[in-house]
Amino acid sequence: MLYKFIEFPNLDETRQEIIKNLPTIITKISGFRAFNSNKFNNYIFLKQGIEHFTSWSNVIRIAIITLAPEIKKEMHIHIDYDKEYKNFFAYSLNIPVLNCDAEGSYSVWYKELKTIDDPELEEVGRMTLSKAAFFNTQIPHHGINLTNETRCVLSVRFKEPFDF
Repeated sequence: MLYKFIEFPNLDETRQEIIKNLPTIITKISGFRAFNSNKFNNYIFLKQGIEHFTSWSNVIRIAIITLAPEIKKEMHIHIDYDKEYKNFFAYSLNIPVLNCDAEGSYSVWYKELKTIDDPELEEVGRMTLSKAAFFNTQIPHHGINLTNETRCVLSVRFKEPFDF
């Protein structure tokens, strides 16, 4: 399974909580910024939403992923890995923050780990993050943002698997 959309409690409030508390992270520059979950301990709506699925103590990392406007080929195709937690859960919980449901803003999965310019690169799926979703990080993937606005996703990583 590449992804599964879910009903995340208080999604709009969670988005506003993230935007309000992390304004310097949400910039016009593309990047992946990972933080220890402790940085988010005071995010009431985020914690409540996660605890709808699993314990907050199961969260190991939370990343803010931004894609600058009109990014396609600059992003590399990758598989997520955490050196500290070698057996971590293969799915992240991706929460749309800004510009995730716009036309031209989406994630793509591929059959194999290759370069973006490889003529034999085979797409196996794509998804517009119109709502929160569990996202398979172990299949080669990357984000695309062909819009004029920065795309921002909050990506929550877990220690242990759980049923979603």
